[in-house]
Amino acid sequence: MRLATALLLVLTTLAGPAHAQEDGDSLVQAHLGSEFGAVWPGRETTLAVVLEVAEGWHIYWKNPGDAGMPTTVRLDLPPGLEAGDVQWPAPERFVHEGIATYGYEGTVTLLVPLRAAPDLAAARGLTIEGRVDWLVCNPDGCLPGGADVAVRLHVATGPAAPTPTADAKHIAAARRALPRPAPADLRAAWRDAGRDRALTLEVPGAAGLEFFPSLPEDVVPLDMATRGAVDGPRLEVLYPKSYTGRVAGVLAVRRADGAVTHHGVEVPAPAE
Repeated sequence: MRLATALLLVLTTLAGPAHAQEDGDSLVQAHLGSEFGAVWPGRETTLAVVLEVAEGWHIYWKNPGDAGMPTTVRLDLPPGLEAGDVQWPAPERFVHEGIATYGYEGTVTLLVPLRAAPDLAAARGLTIEGRVDWLVCNPDGCLPGGADVAVRLHVATGPAAPTPTADAKHIAAARRALPRPAPADLRAAWRDAGRDRALTLEVPGAAGLEFFPSLPEDVVPLDMATRGAVDGPRLEVLYPKSYTGRVAGVLAVRRADGAVTHHGVEVPAPAE
């Protein structure tokens, strides 16, 4: 259903005159950078996929929601380097005509941990190449896009303190935007809701809650356009009765003073 909706949005957009001069590749500028421009044998550093989205448009999180397609990152690594999973900053919520999706506007930085083998040999330099693909959308429709990216790193061997690159500021900001651990006072419980199964998330004292489900990727919660966010400390998300697995995601907690924090949460499967 999600893929069909996304394809329909793409085809509708491409057929319309309003986007005749726009291109999905050029609406997002992609760049691959690193924190220090170097790797150290036996140590971990961080790569940054920096995406600058044109004003009025957005791209998608790892779970796009009711429609859309996730942004994807693929890296081609030289021998002796190993990449970890992409680390995603907390997304934003977009609701349009009863469809709730999750993604990013403006500049977003995806973090990729990079570890070098202890026996990585010194060399003049290493090149990491990659491919980033996205679906970029606005209220009128969507366009597919992508870009090839690359970064050149040297293998550091001495004890000198590393010098941050220009991308270090993007990486620092992205780290601050990563979801925190679940709040200690979070209450999560399943209940039978007739034809559906309800997951209740409650944070006492919260002025508002917003939920971004990331697991399972192939099960979309029901009616998230109206149920995905609520004023008050208690939010209830509906899942199909047939779903009996665990749920993970990001919970945005708004406090009385307006401050918003994002927390990674994971809820065990409902007891049968």
